[in-house]
Amino acid sequence: MRLIKIIILFSLFFISVTSLLMAQCDDDV
Repeated sequence: MRLIKIIILFSLFFISVTSLLMAQCDDDV
């Protein structure tokens, strides 16, 4: 169960970081 929670938290964190990076890229363009 712990592994599943860690994967979910990591995926959410990765998605948030990716969205922030994409927003910055849009600014550059």
